[in-house]
Amino acid sequence: MLSLVSGCATDIGSFTSSDPAPVTTSSTVPQQQVATNQPQYGQPPRVPPPGQATFAPAPKPGAGGLATGSYAPTPAGRRLSQAELRSMLAGRSVVVADGRRLEYGPSGSYQETRNGQAIAVGTYQIRDVSVCVQFTTGLTRCDSFVQDGNQLFVEDRNGQRLPAQVG
Repeated sequence: MLSLVSGCATDIGSFTSSDPAPVTTSSTVPQQQVATNQPQYGQPPRVPPPGQATFAPAPKPGAGGLATGSYAPTPAGRRLSQAELRSMLAGRSVVVADGRRLEYGPSGSYQETRNGQAIAVGTYQIRDVSVCVQFTTGLTRCDSFVQDGNQLFVEDRNGQRLPAQVG
């Protein structure tokens, strides 16, 4: 049976107040009660006051993914091309907002420092729109650089962006 409450269709079942609720039993598996926001038999459906939604609003387009649980808007901008990366990075360093200095040697060497102390060493290669580092530990990381107006960002593979400045 379908009932119309405040303009919304609500399935209230085929029971009347005199009908007993259906009972299912299982002798081998105990049943768990689950709290829901659904109306119970014999109670009127819960309807929010006018103007209030019963669900969370959907994230805005371009928002972060569910894996991170973050819904901060992603900065706009464009990824730098392979040619732009080569001219910007070879023999230079990039200071990232989290305090790291990424040093790209002219012959492919790479060193990452924080407070003047080396924290990672390896070699880098520019592939398409990414700069991939092969660390001496065997790990690999690929980052992109994104230009948004006058601001440069370093973007990791998960889409997290940090402001950066070529030094």
